[in-house]
Amino acid sequence: MIERVQRLAEEARACARDDDPTEALLGFMRHLVEEAAPKRDLIDALAHAGVDLHQTLRDTTDEMRGHIAKMLTRAQRAGGIRRDITIAELMALLAGVIRSAQADHHGGPAPRIDRIVDVVCDGLRHRVRRG
Repeated sequence: MIERVQRLAEEARACARDDDPTEALLGFMRHLVEEAAPKRDLIDALAHAGVDLHQTLRDTTDEMRGHIAKMLTRAQRAGGIRRDITIAELMALLAGVIRSAQADHHGGPAPRIDRIVDVVCDGLRHRVRRG
C-alpha cells in the first residue's frame, strides 16, 4: 500500500507541473479514482490522512494532497476550475466517489464510476455566467 501511495504521489507531482493545469487536475482525479476504487485500503488512507496512520504513509499521503492542492490552485488561477472549491472539499468529493464504487449496492446495479467522475469534473469547471 505504501508503494502504491508513493507512486500516486510521484504521479501527482508530475501532473502538478503540466502545462494545462485544468486537464492535469481532472486527469489525475480520474486516475486516482481508477486506482483507488477497487482498493479499500487506499481510500481509507486518503480519507483519514494524518489520523492514526504509520508515519511514512501519512507523510506520503500528505505529499500527494499537497500536489493535488497545487494542481487545484494552478487550475483555478488559469480559470479552468471554480475558485470557490477548497482542497478539503475536493478531497471529500474524491473520497465520496471512490466510496460509492466500493459500496454494497444490495443486488442493484453499481453506478458507472467513470460517469460519476465526469459529473464531478463538470461541476468543478469554471463556468462563465451570462446575463
